[in-house]
Amino acid sequence: MKTLLPALLLFSTSVGYCDYSEPYAPIDASKLDKVSGFIPKHWQAIALAGGDLNKDKQTDYALIIQKTDQANIQSSSGNLIATDINTNPRHLLMLFTIKEGDQKKLIRKRIYRKFVPTINAASPDMAEPVSYIGINEGTFEIKFKSEPQDDSWSKEDITYQFRYHGKTERFRLTNYENHTVNKATAMFKKQSIDLVNGTKESAFGSMSSPRHRRDNETFKASSNWTICDIKKPLSFRPD
Repeated sequence: MKTLLPALLLFSTSVGYCDYSEPYAPIDASKLDKVSGFIPKHWQAIALAGGDLNKDKQTDYALIIQKTDQANIQSSSGNLIATDINTNPRHLLMLFTIKEGDQKKLIRKRIYRKFVPTINAASPDMAEPVSYIGINEGTFEIKFKSEPQDDSWSKEDITYQFRYHGKTERFRLTNYENHTVNKATAMFKKQSIDLVNGTKESAFGSMSSPRHRRDNETFKASSNWTICDIKKPLSFRPD
């Protein structure tokens, strides 16, 4: 399986230490050993990040696993992508470390069975849709991309940030960013939405020029979206 190159950090707020993982890149063996009990038979870990998600100073984990059913893995022969076309389902697990007396143990806090997309069998020449997961200062961040691996002219990068809400025990969307680039003209459009502070920033222009048009406006979310609410992250748009 081809290892993905590191994704660019799209949020300017993503600073400081960040534990992150890219799908199919080597996973730290010690971390993988800690979460191995949560990986069912005939499934594999493809991305794993650790950090404190609920502000209790304990190490929690975000884990993406994928089924290994060979019936859902097609040969890449005749297609543009360099890896096999794996359409097996993926799950996102949120694992929390809790203390019981003097002991610590890892529990599965949430599982999301529909949030993480895989390569679409109907579009086998699309790139791997997940590029990055990370945990940084209590924020879970996941990056997706929509990019044909042919001579198509456009590519799209989408970033979501979520924070754990203790009262509801859910991960709420706090930030969203969409970045589209026309590869032929080097023209781009970028939209960044801060749902906590109610702001939306837009920018567009040429990648080759330092002068870009920027717009700032208030943003009133129509809902408090959680990971459960976002079934199609490649096409979802906050409104």
